[in-house]
Amino acid sequence: MCMELSAKLLQLYRHLWTSYWCIPVAFLLLSVALAAATTGIDHVFKESITPAAYYLRAVEPDTARVILSTIAGSIIGVAGVVFSITMVAVSFASGNFGPRLIGNMMRDRGSQVSLGCFIGTFVFSLIALRFVRDGGDGVEAFTPYVSIATSMGLALACMGVLIYFIHHVPETINIELIVAKLGRALKSGIESRFRVNYVDVKTPGIDGDWRDDADRKDATEITLAEDGYIQALDVDRLDEIASLNSLYIEILRRPGAFVTNCDPVCAVWHKEDFSRETEARVQACFATGASPTVNQNIEFVADQLVEIIARALSPGVNDPYTAIACINWLKVGILHFAEHETENDTFNRHQRVKSKPYMFKDFVTAIFESAIPYIAPNRQVTRHTIDCLEAISEQLTDEANRKAVAKIISDLNNAADDR
Repeated sequence: MCMELSAKLLQLYRHLWTSYWCIPVAFLLLSVALAAATTGIDHVFKESITPAAYYLRAVEPDTARVILSTIAGSIIGVAGVVFSITMVAVSFASGNFGPRLIGNMMRDRGSQVSLGCFIGTFVFSLIALRFVRDGGDGVEAFTPYVSIATSMGLALACMGVLIYFIHHVPETINIELIVAKLGRALKSGIESRFRVNYVDVKTPGIDGDWRDDADRKDATEITLAEDGYIQALDVDRLDEIASLNSLYIEILRRPGAFVTNCDPVCAVWHKEDFSRETEARVQACFATGASPTVNQNIEFVADQLVEIIARALSPGVNDPYTAIACINWLKVGILHFAEHETENDTFNRHQRVKSKPYMFKDFVTAIFESAIPYIAPNRQVTRHTIDCLEAISEQLTDEANRKAVAKIISDLNNAADDR
């Protein structure tokens, strides 16, 4: 069953890891475990524990309650402020730089860890408060000194986290830093997509590209039951299925593509009967969702930079310097793409599972076909873009790639002249 849900599990794992609430929940669970440990120590060693050892004065249970309740109440108030500031930053970024950036803001580790620290301290203090007991009626008074000291230490740590958070929030909405982060994400995505040192295990009896002799009419086209954007594709599992069942599979839709239940996502060539069970396993290698994600999808990151260019050069904003920053980081990504061999594409590295090669021309054309209508009306950005493209061309060694860049320069000049 797990094998049949491989892409869904991959999608779920990525969703949990990038969600806003995952790290705060982890901190909450850690605080529960820490509270259990410190209160356990307080009970086991209550005879030997002295307040002076924790830089505390001997306090009555009522005083302990006041300390813990004050920490808990103040920290949860700060946590509410932190969450509100985060939502304001997300709203500002999405309104000014584009709604696609909401996911980037929600994945910000600094905000997640800050909220987690405050929630964890609140829960810890609340649990410790539960173990404070008054004496009387045969019940021995109990003050958890270790837990109180730990709670005070966590509260002091939270003040440091608050200072960090106040410094961090302006950075998350600084457009230069946002663009730089997207540029680095584009580089990282290219490195994950094209693995230079990857060595594939050769399958006996299969040489070259079998698609040269394959007839598409003989293939069975696989569609998905759910409409939406492909968010995950388990290529390794797809290759296992192909090897076990002597199949040849061509991937027709990659992550980021929008598909309906009528659009084929892959074509399968088979010598024997293609069972419904095998078809279901192939379908399970694809997972769809309501929106595209950065996972296995470098085009999405490039589209985010193009969207920032479009908003920066809109008549209501007219900010050429932000657009120039985006062009600079797109230049970095394009040069990085050119350094990687397309034969090592993660979607095209297996012998039984193939996909249309994603070439340099495809990458740069997709970027600038979307960007040129926004760049062309602005002479300053147009000039800078042409300079960057010429610099890229000088670094390229492949003549076909140089021609692709030359065509983009020509298209941009023509679009600028038409304005």
